[in-house]
Amino acid sequence: MSKFSVPKQARLSQISIDTFLGADLTNEAGYISPLRSPNCQNMIRESSGKVRKWIGYHTIKQYDGPINGCHIYYSENADKILYHSGTKLYDGDTVIYNGMANNKSQSKQLNGKLYIFDGQKLLVYHKNNNNYECVTAESIAYIPTIFISKSPKGGGEPYEPINLIQPKKTESFLGNDTDTIYQLAATEIERIDKVVEITKNGENVLSPNKDYSFNLELGTVTFTSAKKPIVAGEDNIKITYTKNIKGYADRINKCDICTLYGVNGARDRIFCAGNKEFGNRDYYSQIDNGLFFGDVWYTVCGADNSNIIGYTIINDSLATHLDRSDDDTNIILRKGSVEKGEAAFALAGSYQGSGAICKHSFGVLETEPLFLTKNGVFAVTPSDVLGERFAQNRSYYLNGLLLKQDLENAYACIYDGFYMLACGEYIFALDGTQASREKNDPYSNRQYAGFYRTGVNACCIWVQYNDLMFGCADGKIKKFYSDYENVRNFNDDGTAILAKWTTPYILGNNFYMEKQFKKFHALLASYSKTGCNVIAMYDGTKEIVYTDEGDFCFTTLFETVNFDFITFLSDQTPKTLTEKMNIKPENNKAQFVIENGEVNEALGIYNVAIQFVEK
Repeated sequence: MSKFSVPKQARLSQISIDTFLGADLTNEAGYISPLRSPNCQNMIRESSGKVRKWIGYHTIKQYDGPINGCHIYYSENADKILYHSGTKLYDGDTVIYNGMANNKSQSKQLNGKLYIFDGQKLLVYHKNNNNYECVTAESIAYIPTIFISKSPKGGGEPYEPINLIQPKKTESFLGNDTDTIYQLAATEIERIDKVVEITKNGENVLSPNKDYSFNLELGTVTFTSAKKPIVAGEDNIKITYTKNIKGYADRINKCDICTLYGVNGARDRIFCAGNKEFGNRDYYSQIDNGLFFGDVWYTVCGADNSNIIGYTIINDSLATHLDRSDDDTNIILRKGSVEKGEAAFALAGSYQGSGAICKHSFGVLETEPLFLTKNGVFAVTPSDVLGERFAQNRSYYLNGLLLKQDLENAYACIYDGFYMLACGEYIFALDGTQASREKNDPYSNRQYAGFYRTGVNACCIWVQYNDLMFGCADGKIKKFYSDYENVRNFNDDGTAILAKWTTPYILGNNFYMEKQFKKFHALLASYSKTGCNVIAMYDGTKEIVYTDEGDFCFTTLFETVNFDFITFLSDQTPKTLTEKMNIKPENNKAQFVIENGEVNEALGIYNVAIQFVEK
């Protein structure tokens, strides 16, 4: 009797993805985790492990020059939003200053004044009596008293340093009943600005040619009579004069980066740098007074070929970032203290790592300072193993695309738990709420999940109250919508946003076995207007698995309904897509794409499962 056996039926396998951790643009698509995507343009984290389509933006302002910065003056009454466009500074539609550098600018507010650094002229925006004004710092700068207790013949006790940002100085003299000629510390001065005598009735401003004469070349003031003090031993003559020292004002005016720092970590002094002539030097102001930068209040950081690129605050220390150093200690730590009654900012350590490359890339994500280097986005952090200080890479998963961009002109801000970096046409977003270890980058203790937005082309990016904003080279200022429930917000100035989530290559349990892909499942978010197409990619071809038919919409008010896809369903819970397919790739692998490219349509992805058999 003949016998035969029934061949075993191919076993149905599946891959299920319930966690979506952003892009992996660095590794080859066949070797990345199924939790990541080799192409997830215009998708962003919705909640931990879930993604949705990145919302759109709209233009709110149009100016006539590139947008170089936004500067916010905070006030108890009403904040002021200032935009730097081209060479002009605007308050709304009003030009409040013309003649700025057509470069990116930075600002810090200190003690009621907003200080704007553009690399050309330090500007100050403040309230003057009942009016707001923008003026040069030089025009209202503090006039220091450089000597006190000075004899008419000279000498005296040094009191305050020369103010770099303006040329005026005051010297305070103790007169007597014999001398009429008073010798200033400087010769070849420009002018005598003011001479004051302290009398029993207070300060008396004296008149030139009547009460005194002067010799600018010799630096002398000659009184018509001797000036004996009213109170013995107390200064009674103050002479204010102008003496320009070439290049002094430009040491501050040509700075284009700044931060706030002070003794014991207080934020009560302005530190500034970026002057190309003094690339490794920064300057700091008087406490609570950004109108006084003493000529001896500076620090040289690194070698002569180093340049200061930016700052971060680490605990109570100031971290100064350099672009290069011979020993890779590109981050210098300083701490503020008081020594002999004067503030001092001494070296307190250093970090090793790549040098910073972009002046506008600094931000603190959660508690971790981030900045941009030629090798990607790095964090300032102690090593978990050695307890030593290193700068560690945090953008490994985005570096495959990020490092191809013009990094020096990037711009960053912190928004909604993301480090947002505008670079080229993209915004690269590092998610501070989702981090993991990457074995291919063993020198970093973790990597952030990364996402990216296309078609932005921002010069700069910032947070204005609770809104993410950006400015463009054509003078437009744009604002991202924030309401993800309103599907009308899913467009970029009226144009469609193409969003997609692409799986890595599905290799199955055995990469070498023949495969037949049978079913595609997805759990998608419901919106009043949503949908997707599902595409399979294999053997160099694309095959449509599913075409959007409005299966995932729910009905709300008729003004938001798409009548082509109207369902009259009110169920707003996630919906399951299940679609049969019969795909037999010759190379035994396939990728699948969920995409939406329609105007005012949302997309949210919660789960994906793909069923297949292997032979």
